[in-house]
Amino acid sequence: MCTGVPTAATVLVNGGVVGTATPGEVFAFKVTHELQPRNELVIEAATAESVGNVTLEIR
Repeated sequence: MCTGVPTAATVLVNGGVVGTATPGEVFAFKVTHELQPRNELVIEAATAESVGNVTLEIR
């Protein structure tokens, strides 16, 4: 879950796109199909601002 990004963003887990984020909105995506023993979370946003804290919660 992320509390929002200042511009549109693409969210990837282990290189696979799991969703796109709308500017300024809280977002979360199901990533079960992308999970591996070790995981990489990437949020690609075209902005000079920080996206803030990011949490990867595995349920």
